[in-house]
Amino acid sequence: MTKNAEKRSERLKVNVTLTDRHELEHKAQASDKSLSDFLRDAGLGRKSSISSERFLDGLFVLELVLRQLEGLSKECEAGCLDCALLLVKMRQIERTIELFAPAPAAVGGTRC
Repeated sequence: MTKNAEKRSERLKVNVTLTDRHELEHKAQASDKSLSDFLRDAGLGRKSSISSERFLDGLFVLELVLRQLEGLSKECEAGCLDCALLLVKMRQIERTIELFAPAPAAVGGTRC
């Protein structure tokens, strides 16, 4: 039974692409919810709380990326980087984010 003791007897059918399904399942798993609970909460506008563990994981990733960017900034200021090396280092930062990101990190679309 649900928290308000109302039985869920209604069923919805939603058509999605295979890619959408995988992304929704991944996001549900990342938020420690079943797919049904994830979609229900999203569709009804319920705010999703994250666990303190997941928050700390995200903070850890941000700190790693910040250190990498600070190092990159120092190298740029010293004139030690050419464009090719800069791209390689930016790709390393992107891999760090992808490695630890709980969901697909597609910010702004395609890569350069």
